[in-house]
Amino acid sequence: MFIIMISFLLYLLPTIITEPLAVRIDKNQIREKYHNSGLTIAMAQTLKGQLIDAMDDKLFLDHTLSLETLAKKLNTDRYSLSQVINQEFNKNFYEFINDYRIEECIAYIDQNPSQTESITDIIYESGFNNKVSFYKAFKKRKKVTPAQYIKSLNE
Repeated sequence: MFIIMISFLLYLLPTIITEPLAVRIDKNQIREKYHNSGLTIAMAQTLKGQLIDAMDDKLFLDHTLSLETLAKKLNTDRYSLSQVINQEFNKNFYEFINDYRIEECIAYIDQNPSQTESITDIIYESGFNNKVSFYKAFKKRKKVTPAQYIKSLNE
């Protein structure tokens, strides 16, 4: 009987086994953090779509982009935008924007692997304000430095 009950529970809640405890705790903390929010699921999905469209329009290339300015461009408040980024993408604003910026840099590097002398130009054109934040973001996402990445492409 006990085995049947456990099997039934696992059938209803497979994430108990398949999803790590840390992920479940993070999701619960995010839900609790925004539990008094007035943002409905439909509004959050709409805002998520608008946010993805804005990123497709490459708004992230603006080095002065902030949560406040992006919220104004999307005709929403910064709290709702922050909530959507946190809940839907499990990231904060800067992680979210830097992901797009790094992907832009990588796309350029992949197309032009021999133009390593212009890496500084790429950094600023992709929306980063300085080299340090670029290198930190690049290494965090790719686990190698930009120079190592370029070298691996040229081999």
